[in-house]
Amino acid sequence: MVSKFIKKYKKQIIKIVLIVLFIAGVYEITSNDYRFYNAPIATVIDENSEYTNSVNCNNGEVEKYYRQTLTLIIRNTDQIGREVELINDYASSQIDSTKYKKGDDFFLYISKEDDGNLHTSILNVKRDKYTILLVAIFLVVMILIAGKRGILILVTITINILIFIIMLRAYIYNQDFENRIFLLSAVFATLTLLILGGIKKKTTGSIISTIATVWIVIMIYRIVYGMSDELPYVLMNYVSGLDNLEKLFLVEVILGCLGAVMDIAVTINSSVHELVETNNLVSLKEIYKSICEIGYDIMGTMINVLFFTFISGGIPLTILKIVSGYTLLNIIRYSLVFDIIRFLMGAIAIVMAIPISSLVAIFFVRKRLVKKNDN
Repeated sequence: MVSKFIKKYKKQIIKIVLIVLFIAGVYEITSNDYRFYNAPIATVIDENSEYTNSVNCNNGEVEKYYRQTLTLIIRNTDQIGREVELINDYASSQIDSTKYKKGDDFFLYISKEDDGNLHTSILNVKRDKYTILLVAIFLVVMILIAGKRGILILVTITINILIFIIMLRAYIYNQDFENRIFLLSAVFATLTLLILGGIKKKTTGSIISTIATVWIVIMIYRIVYGMSDELPYVLMNYVSGLDNLEKLFLVEVILGCLGAVMDIAVTINSSVHELVETNNLVSLKEIYKSICEIGYDIMGTMINVLFFTFISGGIPLTILKIVSGYTLLNIIRYSLVFDIIRFLMGAIAIVMAIPISSLVAIFFVRKRLVKKNDN
């Protein structure tokens, strides 16, 4: 029985074994890549925690504090193999502190004191092995399910990352950042759709639909923004300075709309072209009815996906602020307002993309419709 099963599914078993070995190899390599880092890295080989005190919080909860004695072994630099001890204080909630366990890796700051001893402090946890593991799983799943198209998707992601890096460099060097984002949004859409869809009329229609929709939504944003009071940009969670906060938020709005709009543009343009190709007697009225049905289905799911995407990022901080005594009204006014605006602009983009994509798609197939209906 076993031998028959192995013979029957030999190829599949080999694929599974190779995938497991690949993922395990990637994890093992990244777990021991200390020599590739210049910054000192240490691993916890022993730890001991002791309770120190408790503090009553405003919400009635009791916060317990602990002192942790960590024994570390340095994994790289000229101090490789040396063991050091480090004291780490943490709270039971671990909101602004961390409890470390045996086997954890983190980056250290090391300085030598006059007596020759090392003074060490933790800079950050080393998490690259988990990140690379997820990337490896993503690559395997993408290629297994999508095949050659999965490879093309990975190519577009790589190109978009490179373009995004160029955009960040433009911001860092104070170049014409605001105008470049309009150009880069068009480049994002054009390259992605051309690589995935090829040089076809429906691809051209998808590109035109995407760029037109995004630019119209940006115009709407600017008109509404010009009529309203300035947003409290200094309260954004990632702010570390006061330069170009309005432009940074505009970039978030544009990039947040881009993915959803591309999806709708491709779906509608492909559907219209496929409908015309397969049905010689289709009329404009029937195409319009089909587009409406497709649009209603896309609209509902995409807007909900957009809502959960934006709201999920603000949940942890929102809960922490409520626990710390912030009122819900103040959280909405000064924190969630940015997520709400991102969501609303994305939702407007989704709704606008449907009629714009429909008009563009019909424009590209109108001549074929006339010919087929005449015949």
